[in-house]
Amino acid sequence: MSTTNSEYDTARLNILSAYFTGTFRMILLNNTYTFDEEDAVPNDLTGEISAAGNYTTGGIALASLAVSEQDASDRSIVDFADVDLGAELTFRSAVLVKQVGGSPDGANDELVSFHGWDSDQVTPTLKMGDNGILWAT
Repeated sequence: MSTTNSEYDTARLNILSAYFTGTFRMILLNNTYTFDEEDAVPNDLTGEISAAGNYTTGGIALASLAVSEQDASDRSIVDFADVDLGAELTFRSAVLVKQVGGSPDGANDELVSFHGWDSDQVTPTLKMGDNGILWAT
C-alpha cells in the first residue's frame, strides 16, 4: 500500500509566517567552522569573522523580512534585503539567526539555517539571492 503526504500551500505559508517574525541577523564565519546540525545557539558556532565595517560581533541585522508564496514553483519563500557590510569582508559561510530577546544573546537565540560556499567569499554586500534566503516546498 502506498501513501501520499503533502502540505497545502496556505498551511506552509502560514507556518513560515508565524515563525518568521521579529529580529533576524546573519553571522558570518570563516573556513574553520564545520556544519553540525546539532548546533542550536550562536555560542555553538566557531570561527566568526572579526567585526569590521557594518559587521559587528554576533552578526549583522537583516531588514525587510518578507514571506511569500511562489505559485509557479509551488514553494514558500523567506527573503530579506541585501546587506551593505560597509567593507569588503571575507567569509566562508553564513548562519541565519532568530533573536529571541531584546538584544543578541549567544546562549538563547535560535540558529535557523546554514549557508556555505566551497571557497571564501570576498564582498562588501551580502546578497540574499533572487529566490529568497530559504524556501519550503
